[in-house]
Amino acid sequence: MRIPAVILAALILPIYIGAVVIFQISLYGYWTDVIFSVVISLASYKIVFNNRLESIWLNRTLKIVTAISVTVVALFLFLAHVNPLGWDTFKMRGFYNKEVNNRIFNAYFSPVGAYAGGEGSFWITEVPKLFPIIEIERYYDRTILWNFRADSFDGKPVNQDEIVVSYIEDNIIQKEIKQ
Repeated sequence: MRIPAVILAALILPIYIGAVVIFQISLYGYWTDVIFSVVISLASYKIVFNNRLESIWLNRTLKIVTAISVTVVALFLFLAHVNPLGWDTFKMRGFYNKEVNNRIFNAYFSPVGAYAGGEGSFWITEVPKLFPIIEIERYYDRTILWNFRADSFDGKPVNQDEIVVSYIEDNIIQKEIKQ
């Protein structure tokens, strides 16, 4: 395999991890990030460790970068599944393609159970129109006081989509107007 392909295979995972952690940019949806991380980890590991480059220092550097990146992904997945509170992500609820002011937003609610001050974590992401396969986090509240998984409140049906749109308008659109 050519040197640029091996370099790309070694660097794509750390660049992706940096984009998710530092810039809060991720792929569209929640589970796509998990699946993409695992697939890219396995592919980059296979490509980098099965190809020997002529330059010893480049070969070792790429293997070290790949090993660290794959370890970070594996450690994250291991800790998320060993932690009993991490299983709450399987109860997560997503609200996709909410259009407000000609912009597209996604919202996610993850319940946290009885150990926190609120019902769960809630975050809103915006999907850029020119590049719709990513989403950028715009709002996050780790202790939201509303349960987005409930279908009724005080015996009356609740439209959760309207509540999500009101959160988008109040916490993103109105704050941008004030600035």
